[in-house]
Parts: sequence; structure tokens; C-alpha cells
Amino acid sequence: MRPPSTSIRKSSSEHHGGGSAWSAAHGGRRYLVILLAALGLIHCGNGSRDLFGGSGAGTGGAAGNTIESSAGTGGAPLTCSSGVACGTECVDTQSNASHCGDCATKCPLAAACVGGVCMCPTGQQVCGTDCANLTTDAAHCGSCDRACPLAASCSAGQCVCPQNTELCGDACADTNSNPAHCGACDRACPKGGTCAQGACMCPPAQATLCGNECADLQSAVAHCGDCGTACINNQICAAGACTCAAGQTDCNASANQPSCADLSSTPAHCGDCETACINNQICAAGACTCAAGQADCNGSNIKPGCADLTGTAAHCGSCDVQCPGMEPCIDSKCGCPAGQTLCGNKCVDLSSDPMNCTACGKQCPSGNFCTNGQCLKSPCDLLCTGPEQVSLQVGGFRVDPVGTKERCLEVKGYAPTKTNARIVCWNFDANRSLKVNGQAVPCLVDAGFVLDTSRAGGYCVQVGAGGTVSAGLLLPVE
Repeated sequence: MRPPSTSIRKSSSEHHGGGSAWSAAHGGRRYLVILLAALGLIHCGNGSRDLFGGSGAGTGGAAGNTIESSAGTGGAPLTCSSGVACGTECVDTQSNASHCGDCATKCPLAAACVGGVCMCPTGQQVCGTDCANLTTDAAHCGSCDRACPLAASCSAGQCVCPQNTELCGDACADTNSNPAHCGACDRACPKGGTCAQGACMCPPAQATLCGNECADLQSAVAHCGDCGTACINNQICAAGACTCAAGQTDCNASANQPSCADLSSTPAHCGDCETACINNQICAAGACTCAAGQADCNGSNIKPGCADLTGTAAHCGSCDVQCPGMEPCIDSKCGCPAGQTLCGNKCVDLSSDPMNCTACGKQCPSGNFCTNGQCLKSPCDLLCTGPEQVSLQVGGFRVDPVGTKERCLEVKGYAPTKTNARIVCWNFDANRSLKVNGQAVPCLVDAGFVLDTSRAGGYCVQVGAGGTVSAGLLLPVE
């Protein structure tokens, strides 16, 4: 039951009379509200309390803006009775600096939004995210994004360099001393030159100007003695004349590769300018010879030259001993090592070469291994179907317990470096079978059983049924 309302009457002095305190205060507050509302400083929205203590809710919400929130409406979009919905708020894009003209446009910090356009303070202009004075802003001098050089300032819209420097392109340069801008912008001094008092000068050691380069005519290879003479054939310039360096002989008159040469070690001029070493000989102490480890087979009718007798098919073991057909020479003997077959000009192991598996040219499918002459996809391929993959744990590849049922386990990547590849097992019945890569092996504890080579990159472990639930096995890595 609703409690009865209680009415408290105000004295007549509180409600009536042009000179009452209440009337004066009420009238003053009304005038202040009207003034602030005119200036846009008061928002009278739905349900908001005005300065008179009233609420739009009490008048049916007729005054102010209304916002329909999506909360509780199944995600309905925001509806604004005035303004534009920008996210979760209604805004006046004509005057809102964070959403000026549209929801996405945010005015620079110092700017206001007037009529949907960002307006900077008097004398400034919008330049991206800044309000800039184009007459003084070094980052926007004369126009937006026209930045002055680091040392320069902006005055009257023009970049101004510090005293005694001049604006040359995008840098402030001292035209009295800058060799790239000597006397004026873009007036570069010759190569090797310096700039002094705005004039280009060649240093004393390179006193002659040859074209656009300062040169020392006494030592410059390109300008030896005068600007037009260049030394050739690896000569040097000494005392203004082209010559060979100390320890070299001038073979420029030679028809056989003319140049300056060290006659003690130059194969083209060995011992003298006219003698050239042939057939891969080297020049040592002024004589043509074969390098260490090679035999001189230059008198050969098969293949003249210096040869390594341990691996040259034309001179296998000694000069002119040629291996038949395409047989290679390995360790001074013709043919392939034991266990390998010649396929083309290459010795291969037909039991493990995936490009020649069992026979030359028999190639395994991509990704397969060749193991004992068989192309296999994985260790348990052709031994069992649906093998269980065993992962590496601390100490090795462990299965504990194994259980009492028959199981096929696949171990990939088992290649220990600190111990022999082996399998250790425990609590197997005497009649319980154990196979690795298809071969029966005993169940041994402690040192275990040493395994043969892997199969298709790993090991296939087949455990027969039987035993106890405490049985286990391990392929240790240590």
C-alpha cells in the first residue's frame, strides 16, 4: 500500500511577492540557464536534471535529446533523436572536435570544430594532426609538410639558415668551406679538392687539376707525369714515370700476356718474360712444375698435365693408366669400393641409395627411405599396420608399462651419441616374443641388447602378447 503523501506548504514569502528572496533567486537562475544554453554550455538531455531541480522524466521526456541504448534490445543499433551515432554516443558532428564532419575525423588538439570543419586558432592552419603557423613553424614552413633543415628556422614562410650558412637544397651549408657548395650552392670542388674562402683549391700534394680531379703527377697512375698519361698493365707511377714495382720485371714488350711480372711465381712469365707454364702447372722459384701432391704427366698421350694419381681416371696409380669405361679412380685403384656399384659415373650403395634402390635408376617415391634394397615409408612399413608412435622422454624412448597385449611400436629419430643403440626390457615371460625391425631379439635388462642399423630412419619394435602388466621397455639415449 502506498503511503500518503505529505504536503508542506511554503510561506507566502517564499512563493509570492516581487521582492521576495526566492523570486529573485529563481529569476536569476533562470536567466543564467538561458544564457548558458544559448552559448551551448548546457546539455538538457532526457532524464537530466536542470538547474531548477526538474527532470525531463517528469514531463514525459519531451525536452532534450533521447538515446536508445542497444543494451537489453538484442543488439539494436544506437538511435539518436538528434546528432549522429558515433559508437556508443550521439554527437553533433558540426561542433564536436573529436568527430568533426564525420565520426572518423578528429581535429588537432588546438583546433575547434565549426560547421563540421576543423578550425585552428587565428593565424594557424590545419596540417595533418597539427595546427601550424606557416610563417614560423619549421615543420610546416610556407606550406604544410615543408620542413626546414635541422639547423634552420622559419621566418615569413621561408626557411632561414643560421648566420654564415646558406640554404642549399635540404641542408644549411657554409659556402666558404663546404666542398660540395663552394662559393655557391651546388658548386662542387674537384675530387680531392678543398674549399677555402669560397674558392676550390687542390692540396699541395695533389697540386695539379686534371679535369675534375686533383692529381699528384709524380704518383697518380691515371695521370703520370702529365694529365694525359695513364700507366697500364699493372704498372705503377714513380717519380712521374710508369714503371714496374720493385721485384717485378717489365714484360710489356712480350706478346704473351704483357704486364709487370714476378718471374719467380707468375705462370705466364716463369723464369723469363717468354716462358709460360702449361697444363695446370705452377711457377715456383722461376720454374714450371706440378703442385705438391700431383705427378707430372705432361708427356702423356692420353691427357697431358699435372694429375692426382689417387683420384684421376686418366692417370690412376701412375701416368697413362686409364680406368675402363666410366669407372672412377678411388685410392689409386679403378672401380667402386666393396659394397658399391657403378651407376653412370657414380659409385652407390644399392641397399641404401633412394635414387638407386636395389638397381641403378630405381628411384624410391619422394620422402621414402631405401633400407636393405627396399623402398620404405617408415620403420614399421611392411611389418605391421597402424603402429603406435613412441615419443622421446627423459632418458630415452620409454614404454612402461607395455601391458599384456600384442603391440607394434614405432621409434623415429633414435640415434644416440653417448651410448650404443640398444633396447632394454624387463618383466617379459620367457615365451613372450620381441622383434626389432623384423628380427627376433632377447629381452635383456641392464646393458640390454645392441641393435643393428636403423630401418627407414628408425626402429620398429613388435611385442607379442603375454607377460605381466609390469612389463616395460626402453631405447636409452645415455
